[in-house]
Amino acid sequence: MTLESTFNRWLVAWFVAVVTVASCPISAASFDWEMQRIEGRDYLPLAKVAEFYKMEGADEASYFTLLQGEEGEIEAAVDSRQILINGVRHWLGFPVIERNEVPLVSRLDFVKTIEPALRPHRIRNLVPFDTVVIDPGHGGHDHGAVGKTVDEKDMNLEVGLALREMLQQKGIQVVMTRETDVFVTLEERSRIANKTPSSILVSIHFNASPNGDAANGAEIFSIAPRGTPGAHDEYLTLSHMRAGPGNEFDEASLALATVVQHAVVGSLDDRYDRGVKRARFAVLRATRSPSVLVEGAFLTNDDDDLQAASELWRANLSVALLAGILDYRRLINDDLAPKNLVDYREQDSSGLALSTEGDDTDYTVEPRN
Repeated sequence: MTLESTFNRWLVAWFVAVVTVASCPISAASFDWEMQRIEGRDYLPLAKVAEFYKMEGADEASYFTLLQGEEGEIEAAVDSRQILINGVRHWLGFPVIERNEVPLVSRLDFVKTIEPALRPHRIRNLVPFDTVVIDPGHGGHDHGAVGKTVDEKDMNLEVGLALREMLQQKGIQVVMTRETDVFVTLEERSRIANKTPSSILVSIHFNASPNGDAANGAEIFSIAPRGTPGAHDEYLTLSHMRAGPGNEFDEASLALATVVQHAVVGSLDDRYDRGVKRARFAVLRATRSPSVLVEGAFLTNDDDDLQAASELWRANLSVALLAGILDYRRLINDDLAPKNLVDYREQDSSGLALSTEGDDTDYTVEPRN
C-alpha cells in the first residue's frame, strides 16, 4: 500500500468529522455525497456541493459551473485549479475534473479550501489572539525584489511599521520581527512568532517575476494542507504528505488569508486579484499559529512599481491589511461572518473607510488616483 493510499483511507473518516464539526446545514455523516474514486483520489460532484450548501447550480457548455445561494457564490471551471469563492480567486490543490459530463472537485479541496473560505465563521478551532507578529520580509544585505524606483525590503518595513501603529491604536499588541534595515533569518522569524503567545503572523512582501510586466497584482499565501501541492507546484510528491508545525492551523490560516484578501482587493480594486494561494514557505511551515504571507504588488511590473513608490498607495495597503485583521478578530470574538469583496466595494466606491468602533481613531483610504 502506498503512502498516498494510506493517507487517503485516513482522510475518509477525517473528512466526515471535519465537515460535521463545521456545523453544515446538512449532516455530513448522513448526506449522500456520491463520492467517486478516480486515480487514487476522492472527488465530489459540484452538484452535490450545491445541494449541501442549498445553492442553485448552473452549467455552461459542461465546463463552467456557477453555484449561488445564501451561503455565497462559487465559480469553477473544468481543468482549472482556480476557483472564485465570493468573488475572490482561490487556488485548489487539484484541478476540477469532469467525468460523464459531471464536474467534480477533490474532497480534500472541499474540506481544506471551499468550506473554510466560504464559511470561515463556522470554523470551530479559531483561537482568539491579542498580538499580531508583523514580519517585514528581507532586510540588510537581502534586498528582496528590486524595482525601478523601490527596493522590496524598504517597502516591506514601511508598510509593516505603519500597520503596527494602526494596530496599536486599536488596542492590539504588536511584535515586529525587525524594526530596522537588518537581516533576519527565516528560522529566527518563526522563532519570534512561536515564542509570542496568543498571536497571528502577517509576513509582508512585494513580488517579482522573471517575465517582467507579465505579472501584476496582489496575492496572499497560507500553508498548503498535507496531501496537496502548493499553488506553484505542478505535481504531488511524497514531500507534500509531510505535515509541518503550521499545518495545525490549516483552516485558521486559510480563513485569515481569505479575510485579508477580501479587504485588500475590495479596497484597492484596481489591483488584479492573483488570489489566495497555498505554499510551504519556511515562515508558514514552521510557525505554530495562524500565519499568512502577503505579496502586495510586483516590483518588476512598471505600473505596480510606480504605485508601490507612492506613499499614498502604501498607506492604503496598510489600512487594507488592518481592515482584514480587524475583521478576522471580529470573526473569532463575535462569531460574525466577515465582510467580503462586495461589502468593501459598496462601503465606499472611492476607497476603504474603516469603522472606528472601539476607539476614536479614523482610518480612511484616500480616493485612488
